[in-house]
Amino acid sequence: ESGIASIVDLEGLTIAIPGDPDTVKRVEDALTQAGVTATVRTFGSPTEVEFALSSGDADAAVSNWVSAIDRSLASGGALTVIAIDLLHEPIAIYTAAGDPVFAVEVRSALQMVIDDGTWLSLFEGSFGGPPPWTMEEMLAVPPADR
Repeated sequence: ESGIASIVDLEGLTIAIPGDPDTVKRVEDALTQAGVTATVRTFGSPTEVEFALSSGDADAAVSNWVSAIDRSLASGGALTVIAIDLLHEPIAIYTAAGDPVFAVEVRSALQMVIDDGTWLSLFEGSFGGPPPWTMEEMLAVPPADR
Protein backbone atom coordinates (compact mmCIF):
# COMPACT_ATOMS: atom_id res chain seq x y z
CA GLU A 1 0.00 0.00 0.00
CA SER A 2 2.96 2.33 0.56
CA GLY A 3 4.07 2.22 -3.05
CA ILE A 4 7.58 1.31 -1.93
CA ALA A 5 8.88 -1.75 -3.71
CA SER A 6 12.51 -0.84 -4.35
CA ILE A 7 15.12 1.67 -3.35
CA VAL A 8 14.11 4.06 -6.16
CA ASP A 9 10.68 4.38 -4.55
CA LEU A 10 12.33 6.16 -1.61
CA GLU A 11 12.92 9.21 -3.84
CA GLY A 12 11.92 12.40 -2.01
CA LEU A 13 10.93 10.59 1.19
CA THR A 14 12.20 10.98 4.73
CA ILE A 15 13.85 7.83 6.06
CA ALA A 16 14.26 7.22 9.79
CA ILE A 17 17.26 5.27 11.08
CA PRO A 18 18.33 4.46 14.63
CA GLY A 19 21.45 6.58 15.20
CA ASP A 20 24.21 4.10 14.33
CA PRO A 21 26.69 6.20 12.26
CA ASP A 22 27.88 3.17 10.25
CA THR A 23 24.33 2.29 9.19
CA VAL A 24 23.55 5.92 8.36
CA LYS A 25 26.60 6.14 6.10
CA ARG A 26 25.78 2.84 4.40
CA VAL A 27 22.18 3.92 3.77
CA GLU A 28 23.31 7.27 2.38
CA ASP A 29 25.86 5.51 0.14
CA ALA A 30 23.20 3.03 -1.09
CA LEU A 31 20.82 5.90 -1.90
CA THR A 32 23.56 7.83 -3.73
CA GLN A 33 24.57 4.74 -5.71
CA ALA A 34 20.94 4.25 -6.75
CA GLY A 35 20.62 7.93 -7.70
CA VAL A 36 17.95 8.49 -5.07
CA THR A 37 17.57 11.77 -3.20
CA ALA A 38 15.97 11.24 0.20
CA THR A 39 16.25 12.81 3.62
CA VAL A 40 17.89 10.56 6.20
CA ARG A 41 17.00 11.37 9.82
CA THR A 42 18.64 9.65 12.76
CA PHE A 43 16.88 8.79 15.99
CA GLY A 44 18.20 7.42 19.27
CA SER A 45 16.27 4.17 19.39
CA PRO A 46 13.94 1.88 17.41
CA THR A 47 11.06 3.18 19.57
CA GLU A 48 11.81 6.75 18.43
CA VAL A 49 11.94 5.53 14.82
CA GLU A 50 8.55 3.87 15.25
CA PHE A 51 7.13 7.08 16.72
CA ALA A 52 8.54 9.09 13.78
CA LEU A 53 6.71 6.77 11.39
CA SER A 54 3.42 6.87 13.27
CA SER A 55 3.54 10.67 13.71
CA GLY A 56 4.37 11.35 10.06
CA ASP A 57 7.87 12.69 10.80
CA ALA A 58 9.25 9.91 8.57
CA ASP A 59 7.87 8.06 5.56
CA ALA A 60 9.98 4.93 5.92
CA ALA A 61 12.56 3.41 8.24
CA VAL A 62 15.60 1.22 7.83
CA SER A 63 16.10 -1.75 10.12
CA ASN A 64 17.46 -5.24 9.96
CA TRP A 65 14.95 -7.87 8.88
CA VAL A 66 14.39 -9.53 12.27
CA SER A 67 14.00 -6.23 14.15
CA ALA A 68 11.59 -4.95 11.51
CA ILE A 69 9.41 -8.05 11.83
CA ASP A 70 9.46 -7.73 15.64
CA ARG A 71 8.46 -4.04 15.47
CA SER A 72 5.72 -4.80 12.95
CA LEU A 73 4.24 -7.56 15.12
CA ALA A 74 4.49 -5.39 18.25
CA SER A 75 2.68 -2.55 16.47
CA GLY A 76 -0.38 -4.72 15.90
CA GLY A 77 -0.20 -4.15 12.16
CA ALA A 78 0.40 -0.39 12.29
CA LEU A 79 3.80 -0.94 10.68
CA THR A 80 4.38 -2.96 7.52
CA VAL A 81 7.67 -4.56 6.58
CA ILE A 82 8.83 -4.11 3.00
CA ALA A 83 11.82 -6.31 2.25
CA ILE A 84 14.20 -4.15 0.28
CA ASP A 85 17.70 -5.54 0.56
CA LEU A 86 19.09 -2.02 0.91
CA LEU A 87 22.25 -2.88 2.84
CA HIS A 88 22.61 -6.53 1.81
CA GLU A 89 23.02 -7.77 5.37
CA PRO A 90 22.22 -11.41 5.97
CA ILE A 91 21.71 -12.57 9.54
CA ALA A 92 24.91 -13.59 11.30
CA ILE A 93 25.76 -16.07 14.01
CA TYR A 94 28.41 -15.00 16.48
CA THR A 95 30.66 -17.39 18.38
CA ALA A 96 33.20 -16.68 21.08
CA ALA A 97 36.65 -15.80 19.78
CA GLY A 98 39.27 -18.42 20.44
CA ASP A 99 36.93 -21.41 20.25
CA PRO A 100 37.44 -22.77 16.72
CA VAL A 101 36.02 -26.21 17.60
CA PHE A 102 32.68 -24.69 18.60
CA ALA A 103 32.67 -22.45 15.48
CA VAL A 104 33.16 -25.53 13.28
CA GLU A 105 30.32 -27.33 15.09
CA VAL A 106 27.99 -24.35 14.58
CA ARG A 107 28.89 -24.14 10.87
CA SER A 108 28.33 -27.87 10.46
CA ALA A 109 24.95 -27.82 12.22
CA LEU A 110 23.84 -24.77 10.22
CA GLN A 111 24.87 -26.41 6.96
CA MET A 112 22.81 -29.51 7.82
CA VAL A 113 19.62 -27.50 8.40
CA ILE A 114 20.28 -25.51 5.22
CA ASP A 115 20.80 -28.67 3.17
CA ASP A 116 17.69 -30.45 4.41
CA GLY A 117 15.42 -27.39 4.01
CA THR A 118 14.72 -26.98 7.74
CA TRP A 119 16.24 -23.48 7.88
CA LEU A 120 14.06 -22.13 5.06
CA SER A 121 10.94 -23.75 6.52
CA LEU A 122 11.62 -22.22 9.95
CA PHE A 123 12.38 -18.79 8.44
CA GLU A 124 9.18 -18.77 6.38
CA GLY A 125 7.14 -20.03 9.32
CA SER A 126 8.54 -17.38 11.63
CA PHE A 127 8.53 -14.40 9.27
CA GLY A 128 5.69 -15.23 6.88
CA GLY A 129 7.76 -15.48 3.71
CA PRO A 130 11.16 -16.18 2.25
CA PRO A 131 14.23 -14.14 3.23
CA PRO A 132 15.04 -11.10 1.08
CA TRP A 133 18.29 -12.77 -0.04
CA THR A 134 19.14 -16.19 -1.41
CA MET A 135 21.10 -18.76 0.56
CA GLU A 136 23.92 -18.44 -1.98
CA GLU A 137 24.10 -14.68 -1.35
CA MET A 138 24.10 -15.22 2.40
CA LEU A 139 26.83 -17.84 2.31
CA ALA A 140 28.99 -15.66 0.02
CA VAL A 141 29.23 -12.85 2.59
CA PRO A 142 32.67 -13.08 4.24
CA PRO A 143 32.87 -13.19 8.03
CA ALA A 144 33.10 -9.77 9.64
CA ASP A 145 36.50 -8.68 10.85
CA ARG A 146 35.13 -6.90 13.87
